[in-house]
Amino acid sequence: MKVSVFHHQHPLTTPLIVGAHVLPQREYYRYEIELAAQIYRVELSPLAGLSKESLNEAHAQFMNCLKTLAAQEKIESPEKLFPSVALSWSWFQLLIEQKYFPTIIVKNNLLLGRPSAVNVDAVLELLARNPTSSVLKFKLRSDENFNADYEALTKLAQVLPENIQWRGDGNQMLKQKDLGELWNSPFQNRWQYFEEPVDLMNESLQLKIPLAMDESLVQLFDLYRGDLAKFFEQLSIKIKKLDLMALVLKPTLFGDLFTINKIIEFCLQKGVTLTLSSCYEGALGLATISCPLSQYPHLQHEHHGLEKLKDDGKSYLVGEFFF
Repeated sequence: MKVSVFHHQHPLTTPLIVGAHVLPQREYYRYEIELAAQIYRVELSPLAGLSKESLNEAHAQFMNCLKTLAAQEKIESPEKLFPSVALSWSWFQLLIEQKYFPTIIVKNNLLLGRPSAVNVDAVLELLARNPTSSVLKFKLRSDENFNADYEALTKLAQVLPENIQWRGDGNQMLKQKDLGELWNSPFQNRWQYFEEPVDLMNESLQLKIPLAMDESLVQLFDLYRGDLAKFFEQLSIKIKKLDLMALVLKPTLFGDLFTINKIIEFCLQKGVTLTLSSCYEGALGLATISCPLSQYPHLQHEHHGLEKLKDDGKSYLVGEFFF
């Protein structure tokens, strides 16, 4: 087995703020694995601030999996691998077994950031260039800019096409008072749902508005990682209690594609909308997380951050390894 390892660094048009991390570029590893006269290409792209593992930790574990494979020994079960490694390894398995299906790109939801920073003319131009887009997503939080955001949304409601729906993404940083003000606003009919406005793991919540889980879905999954039956049991309770409309699933944070498919099947059974969301992966990474779309083409897919990735990214060969 020959493995060529490439380190990619893509500058961002504006720095990406993820928790305490400020990222001027998106980094990931790409592997070209020559095995039995075939070349397989795999990307490994955990995201600092969201992924628990660092890029270097993930890389070391992925290389160890390749060594184990070459030695014809048993690979660790997916739940014992870092999520990003489990995802990339399952993609590699599908390639070897020739079970990869061409990626189907469906509805592209547009992430616009804070409403007060939105340029209306730019949004209209963006919609014209993306005629399949039907949802605009706004970042919302309770801070000194909340009133400016509210005023901006009022103006946007007057000029944006009525068939375009909105989603509010709070990243657990909205106060319930402000959330209620947004929901009870004159533009209430625009909202499709609010994604993680507050910490949805809070057992005392009493919210009567359309909601979607994002960060708390990862928290819940991590509590029962390796025990899908228990995870689904607890998720069912959350769906019923909060009357959830949707789940936002970032495969890079969950693990292997086989587990992702089981979560998709669960959502289909429950009648809950599921959106696959990216973590600013590269081209191969996007193909990986898009893989379930070939089996479930009605799913939504959010290509968050693609407008931030510049084309002049750097890529260099780290080394070639033989196992």
